[in-house]
Amino acid sequence: MNALRLSKYQRETIRRERREVLSVLLPTLITYCDFSPASDYLFEVRSNVEHIANMCNQAYVSWDKNGKNRVRYDTVLNAIQMLEDAELITVLREYDRLGQKHKPMRIFLNVEFFLMFNITEKELRKILVDFHKYQFVNNRVNQTFERYKKHLDKLENKGVAGIKQHYSLKNLLIKRRKDLLGEHVIKFVSQRKPVNYLDLDIESDVFKPCFRSFADCNTTEEVQKLRKRLYDKERIRQRAREKAANDILYRKALKESYMTDLQHYAS
Repeated sequence: MNALRLSKYQRETIRRERREVLSVLLPTLITYCDFSPASDYLFEVRSNVEHIANMCNQAYVSWDKNGKNRVRYDTVLNAIQMLEDAELITVLREYDRLGQKHKPMRIFLNVEFFLMFNITEKELRKILVDFHKYQFVNNRVNQTFERYKKHLDKLENKGVAGIKQHYSLKNLLIKRRKDLLGEHVIKFVSQRKPVNYLDLDIESDVFKPCFRSFADCNTTEEVQKLRKRLYDKERIRQRAREKAANDILYRKALKESYMTDLQHYAS
């Protein structure tokens, strides 16, 4: 968060209203986060943004000129955008071309998200494995797998942004899970009836570093890299907006051409 503000040439102190939103948003994201290490992707927030905004008491109703009302939660969306720019969360967005609207987004907490709470890699890894052991001891492993399958089916039926076509993001999430858990932990949590759940030695595997320290994130070099990544993302979004505007103008001109031809043939 500090590096993000430095990269945008902003003061390091966050405004009071933004801090208040974050103080209720971060616990809510953790509450709805999937901590099962057996899931395909770690730390998915299993809730839509509107429900999260309601739980944060940040949703309100507005009316347009035609008298139609809609639920708005701009403060939560802005906070999510800030967390995404700081590379603390990963947001999957998708546009429905047939319905001409944006699909509900999916949110994944990055491993660096837990660095804010002073949680080390070892502690986070132990939390995930202990949760899986707890599920096994209480005969809930099969129930966890079934719930995850129902969750994926529910996302597909409700038209939520799908990850199948986003190959780079899909591979990135798989890599994050592999780097944090390691090969033998992934193999362990994939078992429906693990036989070595008591004597599993987590630290016997070789893990890749997932966390960056506070000092590493705030170096001049890291701030410059983050600034460049934000600039590249903004250029991609700007190109998408320009393409959408050009498509609208093209369709409008094509429609006018058709109308002119029809009038010519009619006369």
